[in-house]
Amino acid sequence: QLNFKIEYQSREKNIYYYHPDFIVKLKTGDHWVIETKGRLDENDVLKFKRLEQWCNDINKSGVVKEKWNCLMLMETKWRELVKTDLPSSFADFLKLSN
Repeated sequence: QLNFKIEYQSREKNIYYYHPDFIVKLKTGDHWVIETKGRLDENDVLKFKRLEQWCNDINKSGVVKEKWNCLMLMETKWRELVKTDLPSSFADFLKLSN
């Protein structure tokens, strides 16, 4: 089990930890942090903004060689995707999910 979490500030200004739904490691070593949502509330938006900032920070830090990216996949988009042929690669999945 991976204990990956990111601290974020809620709209009420409280500090919480965010645990993403999925982390995908590609053969290149790059990572994608994927969050899935059925609906968005204000705190979900804040969590994802914090995740985007974390990815930017870690990529600029020089601490890691691999690149970290993030994606929010809404349930409505997923339902569209499963009605068609599912992508055969993660790269194809990314193209379809945007």
